[in-house]
Amino acid sequence: MALAEELYSAKEINEDKTIINCLLTGGSGSGKTTAAAATAPGRKLVINVDNRVESIAGFKDVTILDAYELDAGMPKAWDKLGKIKTWLWSQFRMAQKKGEKPPFDSIIVDGLTSMFDVAMNWSLLLSDKRGLGGSPAEQHWMPQMVAVEKWLLSVLALPCHIIVTAHEDIEEHRINGELFFLPKGTGKLRTKMPGWFNETFYAYRQKEKESYGFFWRTQGEDKRDYLKSSINKLGSLWNDPIRLDLDIDVVMGKKDSAKLQGFAWMLEQKARHLAKGKEEKEGSQS
Repeated sequence: MALAEELYSAKEINEDKTIINCLLTGGSGSGKTTAAAATAPGRKLVINVDNRVESIAGFKDVTILDAYELDAGMPKAWDKLGKIKTWLWSQFRMAQKKGEKPPFDSIIVDGLTSMFDVAMNWSLLLSDKRGLGGSPAEQHWMPQMVAVEKWLLSVLALPCHIIVTAHEDIEEHRINGELFFLPKGTGKLRTKMPGWFNETFYAYRQKEKESYGFFWRTQGEDKRDYLKSSINKLGSLWNDPIRLDLDIDVVMGKKDSAKLQGFAWMLEQKARHLAKGKEEKEGSQS
């Protein structure tokens, strides 16, 4: 087939079904896990790599799979992550074959920073050579990066919403000396990882009178130019930052009337925007 026959217009792209692939960064206590588990659509699976799921205890529609390392010298957690990835793909393929709904609508990987650590535990077993003080040597870093990249890209290809939490590294610009932030990881993966996601948000909390408010930044700024949102195309759906009004009664399933801002809310905003556009188009044609 000639390449000219494969051309298609951007107007033909179907925006009705949006799958969220989000890298959600932020410091400890910024509400990453809580907000992700509270606002991701539908039935949620939390892959617990950080071993800190107390913040989502009692949440509705949330199932947890542990994959954290109890022994820093063993690769058990990384082996478990490999089994989880294979199991997820088998579950989704089986559901598709039977014409059934998949077991989960959203998968939350909590968190990426710990995943690099458990991948290194596995990588250290590939070679006995060590650096100073028993630290990883040069030959350990590349297998770790390749392993994490392959695992993430495979999970991101699943036909459901994927949210990955991570911390940040602070860097100094080589030319002007200014400080900026990148997702925490190894080597060049820090700059590659944001490109694997449609959404890259930064979570933080801010003092408000006698309490704290939780917020997401969803568009690039001077010190965090990796932030972006394909859902909020050209800033058409919301203004930055988003304030997350997390209603504990809704989160715990005690009340259904309130709406939580976050991932499901974003999808609702887009659906309304598309519906309004279709109505306007149909009205202009009639």
